[in-house]
Amino acid sequence: MRYKLILWDFDGTIASTSEDVWRSINYAACACGSKLPEGFISNSSNLSKSTLEIFKYLIPYPGFEFYKKFDSDISNHYRNLNNFHSTHMYAGIARLILKLKKCGVINAIVTNKPLDALEKILNIKKWIELFDSWISPDSLYSESKVYMSKKEMISLMISKYNISPFDCVYIGDSYSDVESSRENCVDCIAVSYGDGEISALKLARPKYLANCVNDISSVLFSSDIANEERNSLLEVR
Repeated sequence: MRYKLILWDFDGTIASTSEDVWRSINYAACACGSKLPEGFISNSSNLSKSTLEIFKYLIPYPGFEFYKKFDSDISNHYRNLNNFHSTHMYAGIARLILKLKKCGVINAIVTNKPLDALEKILNIKKWIELFDSWISPDSLYSESKVYMSKKEMISLMISKYNISPFDCVYIGDSYSDVESSRENCVDCIAVSYGDGEISALKLARPKYLANCVNDISSVLFSSDIANEERNSLLEVR
């Protein structure tokens, strides 16, 4: 086993969450007397957009003065009203994590999802014992009054476990996941089955590109793959 610390993105990597996220966004849109185009909702990569960007697609456009309400309603619905009925773990993820744990590998979540929403999902779905720890942008907000970036969260996890960046890998589904990993000198396995756009993932040039959970396992447990030249893009087949 090459890596000692596995950092996992959550949405689109560990679990399919898009239906429940869209449910909260649609709730907020309706509260503004608007809706989003079907074509926009059908493209899950649009979930990587900020709430302000999504707001601009509302039909009819309610006016910028409604943006704060829209943003607040999304947050309130997702954290307090959403039952996460449609959120499910991708097939094979739990089995892979249990296999990694038996090898003594640390598994931690590094996600942009708010902490209370993340912990609510982990508890509802009974996934909490699969992970050694997790971190969100607002994990330290009560102390610092600052939201952390993905780059900062990865760095904090590396420091927490006192592990070399070269013994750590980040698994995510977006361009920013790859960039944040690189900024920490951490390898990245980009997954194409999530919410990100495959063309953007390839453009980011992750260390590996995995098309399914079995591909992730192949990277983590194959010494041949682990010894590939650094900074080369290897698409696992």
